[in-house]
Amino acid sequence: MLPGQFFRGFRWWDGEANRWLPVPNQQIALDGSSYVYQVGPDVHFVTVATGADVVIYHQPSGLPSVNVAAQHLFAYRGGAVYLSVNGSYPSGVGGFTSVPADQAGVWRLDIGGGPPRRVISNGLSGMTDDGGVAWSVELDNQSPPTGTLVRYDLASAHKDSWYSEPGQGMDILGADSNRNPIVWTYDYQGHVTIWRISGSNVAAAIYTETYAGYISIYGGNNFEFGSLVTDSHGSWFGSVNGLFLYDSTGFHKVADMPGIPVGPCH
Repeated sequence: MLPGQFFRGFRWWDGEANRWLPVPNQQIALDGSSYVYQVGPDVHFVTVATGADVVIYHQPSGLPSVNVAAQHLFAYRGGAVYLSVNGSYPSGVGGFTSVPADQAGVWRLDIGGGPPRRVISNGLSGMTDDGGVAWSVELDNQSPPTGTLVRYDLASAHKDSWYSEPGQGMDILGADSNRNPIVWTYDYQGHVTIWRISGSNVAAAIYTETYAGYISIYGGNNFEFGSLVTDSHGSWFGSVNGLFLYDSTGFHKVADMPGIPVGPCH
């Protein structure tokens, strides 16, 4: 068994190695040859072929000591691990504890070694692609809050607001084969819409639903029904009602049995 963290929904099928990996896709190298995971203050690097497990970072080696509740592995891409540190974390006794301003943000940890380097001054929750871009959702202070899709350049830390629907929340589900983000927006009366974002304020609705209780289409980081997966066929969505595929011809139901996308289909 390969080392890692077997949380519910956090698994991925490595087609090249023909085996399961115990981490989400964002923590796996694009070629499937290695992955990273975190236990307490340690970030581990695992070579899939051999199972070799090496600690590549032990806090506070260059990064001030931060309660691990405030941080998470944002992504492993381009030979680097991105560790996101939030500005606060639950205190455990009610309320929140603030993180010092010089500790919060996204830190780059190079696989080959060297000190951590802060590349963005605030923590992120979302995803990154293999092109040096990170996507996150930010909420305003209105009631109900509006979620805005935000694009960060990881090299320059430049930030652009890309899309929002006033009065609606938002989650990032994944990206299509052209690295365009796929998100859903939702109001608080039981309506959800899935959007493909192809440019700043350029969005196409690919699915809508009115629901009661639970949304039938799931994607992104939903623990119950797995992740959105994109491959040469299109983007696959797991659902309590079946398996759906979004491709150049639209959004289609391809199977009636509930399915969980856990890797690309070659």
